This record gives sequence, structure tokens and C-alpha cells, in this order.
Amino acid sequence: MRPVLPWGLLALALGCSFDASGITESGGSNGVTASSGAVDSTSSGGAASSGDLPSSGDVPSSGAEGTAAGSSGAVEPVTTGQAATGDLSTTTAASDPGTSDASGPANTTGDPPDDSTGGPSCPQPYKQIVLVADASVLAPMEKSQSMMGEGTVAFSGEAEKGIVNFPVAPPCAGPVAVWARVQDLKEGVNDKDPDSFYTHADNEAETAWLYGCQTYDMPVGYHWLRVQSGVPGEKCNTYTDWIPQLDAGAHTISLRNREGQSGMAVAAVARLLVTSDFNYVPTGND
Repeated sequence: MRPVLPWGLLALALGCSFDASGITESGGSNGVTASSGAVDSTSSGGAASSGDLPSSGDVPSSGAEGTAAGSSGAVEPVTTGQAATGDLSTTTAASDPGTSDASGPANTTGDPPDDSTGGPSCPQPYKQIVLVADASVLAPMEKSQSMMGEGTVAFSGEAEKGIVNFPVAPPCAGPVAVWARVQDLKEGVNDKDPDSFYTHADNEAETAWLYGCQTYDMPVGYHWLRVQSGVPGEKCNTYTDWIPQLDAGAHTISLRNREGQSGMAVAAVARLLVTSDFNYVPTGND
């Protein structure tokens, strides 16, 4: 990877303060391990890192992540860093750029649906956090170091191209809630603000996730958002929580880039969280 420092954005960010103590990728107070394949049977705690927007070439810093660290407008730039190549078999969803209203997405967080996998139920809730550093990417998706304390992040500057694959391994079969720590430059849905991905588990069909529908009235930066499912062009309130059914063992949850770079802005992701606890909401400790 060849890091490129966005000098214009760095100048904007100089007004903000940063903690250079470094990001912790594993070992929260309740034993959550923020890495691929590490599963926590508790429902709190996690890898701590601070939140805002990334840029290549800077050391991540630690701090709270529940909301973005300011509204300087700094964004994840497209760099010339390395991106892995490979083939991934997916079913492509509609790719027409969509617009959505501000009425907000449907929120179905709560009790999990019935298990339709036929496997044993988990005796207690579990959660797993996977860092982008432990994920694989398919070009033009690439990894870069965050300037805003998010550690390693993934992004693509090309519309409809670039995939990041997160390895997950639930200990038992059943439905799971999926969250992602993603960047949004402008709150809500905007034509010139990339804030969407396609998502799927393993070789299942893709669904669109316009996460800008979930950022109304939120500050600029990174947020933990529940991954949702919908159709581009439909209203935000038609989107519902995405609930994949997973057997026990190894799986891959993928995010494919949907919108192209706009100026210096791109859709970016820092990490993924999978849990069988449908009441769990990630915080700054995750």
C-alpha cells in the first residue's frame, strides 16, 4: 500500500484534537476480541478506538466511538494503496443510483426471529467484532490507515466495484444482527455523498444498504449502524434490518461498494459486528 496524505483535508482537521495513544484491537473489559474468528459470549465491551474520518498515512488514535469526533468535513480519500485481487461469486442487485426520502428507515431491532436453520440454538448471546485489518479486499476496494482514529479502513473510489470480505464464525446456528462502523460525510441521503454498500452472506443474493437513511440528525463522521436491506430508489422507511440466517461455523459477510467517489468523499467501513443478541447496540467500546 502506498499511503497518500490528503494535505487539504489535514489542514481542515488541524482544528480538531486527536489522541495519539493508539487503537486497541483486542481485549476489552469483558473479553471481546476485535479480530476475525474471535467470538465473545457476553453482550458488552469490545475493542476501543476513537471515531471520525480516515486518511492514509496516519497512526490511529484511541477514544470514544459512539458518535463522530467533530464535523470538520474530513473524508476518506482514495489513495494508490494496494488492494487484493480475486474472484467472488455473487448475485448482483440493482445498481441504479437511488434516492430516498428523510422519513427514516424501519427499525426492527429487538427479539430475534425464529431460527429456520434447524441447528441448535445458542445457550447464551454471543457477539463477534471483525476489524478491516483482519478482512480481505477485492480491488478496487483497498485498505488505508485512518487519520481520525478508526484504525484500518476499507473503501473504493469506483461505483459498483470493490469488495471487503469479513470472516465470521458463529458458535451455533440461528439468525444474527449485523452492524458496521461506517463513514458518512453528510447526514442523510445526498447525491454527492457516497453512503451505501451492497451486502450479502456467503453466496447469497446481494441486497442494497443505503446507510445514509440512518444518519439524519447525526454528526459527520463514523457511526455504528445496523446493516439494513432495501431497494435503491425506494423510500428510506421501506428499508428493514438485514437478518442473515447462519449455521454454526465459518461464513463470510461481504460489503460491495455502490457509489463512486465524489470529490474526496467515499463510503468507508472500519469494522463489522455480528451478534445473536438483537437488543445489543454497539457503543464506543466496540
